[in-house]
Amino acid sequence: MNNKTIAIIVVTAIVVAALAVGISTYDNQSDDGTITFTDTNGETITLDSECKRIVVYSKYIAEAMIIMGCSDLVVGTTTTVKNDLNYASYYVNATALSSSTTEGMDIVISLEPDLIIAHNTNDTTQLKGTGIPVVELGASKISEIVNDITSLGIITGYKTEAQKIVDWFSSKLLIIENFEGISPKFALESYSATKLSFCNPGSTPGVALSAVKGVNVFDSTSTTYTYPEGSVLIELNPDIILVVTYNANWNETALNSYLNTIYSRAGWDNISAIQNNNVYMVSNDIIRGMRSIIGALFFMSLMDPTEYGDISVSGLVDEYNSLGNTSFNNQMIYSR
Repeated sequence: MNNKTIAIIVVTAIVVAALAVGISTYDNQSDDGTITFTDTNGETITLDSECKRIVVYSKYIAEAMIIMGCSDLVVGTTTTVKNDLNYASYYVNATALSSSTTEGMDIVISLEPDLIIAHNTNDTTQLKGTGIPVVELGASKISEIVNDITSLGIITGYKTEAQKIVDWFSSKLLIIENFEGISPKFALESYSATKLSFCNPGSTPGVALSAVKGVNVFDSTSTTYTYPEGSVLIELNPDIILVVTYNANWNETALNSYLNTIYSRAGWDNISAIQNNNVYMVSNDIIRGMRSIIGALFFMSLMDPTEYGDISVSGLVDEYNSLGNTSFNNQMIYSR
């Protein structure tokens, strides 16, 4: 263990202690029982009371509620959540809903929820038409986590449990904020069977890379994704290629097949990342949501392996699991 690693451990312990003292006080509930919090978009929201029947469209809010021990408050959630192997057992009793917020409003109304939590990228017009309060909380990007999980604790009344997530996340956030950055060039590919798709800085993976001052070979700020010809990657010559991969494709057969495709693309043997075997399949679960901080730390380990090469993704996932006594899969990286 090098001196920098020891320093990180010491700093982390100090931060956790400070957070426990300084951030855990919630001043958000009035004498009349109303609660006040801030949504993902920075808007101040007031509700009549804490909510005990909730419809959740946001995958990462659903995950947070598992860690907080309040998944039983969810009366309806998307099929994406219900079919996720990490989440399914926690949402057996929740009604399955379409991931689209323009479908199934009659089912949503029939569940008689106190609140609907929508992902911040969804069109909420139809949801708001139900007359049920709608709040936008994504807890998707690194920049959203502290606010959104704090607000979720206020909404549910599980403030102490939410604070555990915030404390853990914030201690890791300090590590990456103190990282000065080293500049290998990254290409963030999005797993696709149909066309080349790469993540721009405004995408969730792009935000995670930016958090550690990483260099993205695609720098468009006008769109979330870029769809280049393969020859463009040869010209850009990334040092590291990361393929953001969804759970549905997270099995060794699919991962190995996709890696073989990357290594066999015409002309890509001239790319530094291919020549040096720096191609990694990375689970979407450590690029988005509360665990995106783990993905950012993994980026750091690739950027500066001398100082941060001992960062363990599986160990960090185990830490996260300990917050809620969960057993989420800790194998989140696949490479040759």
